[in-house]
Amino acid sequence: MIYPIMEKGVHKLQALIICNIEFDHLPEQSGAEHDVLGMTERLKDLGYNVDVKENLTAQITFLGELMKWVLSSSSSS
Repeated sequence: MIYPIMEKGVHKLQALIICNIEFDHLPEQSGAEHDVLGMTERLKDLGYNVDVKENLTAQITFLGELMKWVLSSSSSS
């Protein structure tokens, strides 16, 4: 199903970007910061409120942050 894009201000649009750069068993993913900046800019241009989380190191941390974000969002997108 394709949903129509509504005008800005009709819905509260939320975007969550998770960027892990540091890993225990892999080299640091340098350059990912630039990807986050570009994606954040594009989403804001589309009318989204953007929340960026970096280097979530444990599944429980991820789930806790995700639940906070979901509960604070009234977005259907």
